[in-house]
Amino acid sequence: LALPSGSAFTMKYDHADGDWQDLPLDATEISPDPAWVEQNHRIGSLAAPLMRLKLELTGGPAARPRAADLGLGAM
Repeated sequence: LALPSGSAFTMKYDHADGDWQDLPLDATEISPDPAWVEQNHRIGSLAAPLMRLKLELTGGPAARPRAADLGLGAM
């Protein structure tokens, strides 16, 4: 993620019932390009027959957030 001052990123999950919950930030890692940061979001035990994930990026013309190289792991 590249998040200039004035922008934000949140990740949420849902059990397909419309009740979106924040997915907690577990760790961050600076990339070789200091404008980019890797964020790892993790939560403990979840069980549902169907789940959804929502990424919310907010900002404006002077603070446009960028996301790249997205990945998801479910175990």
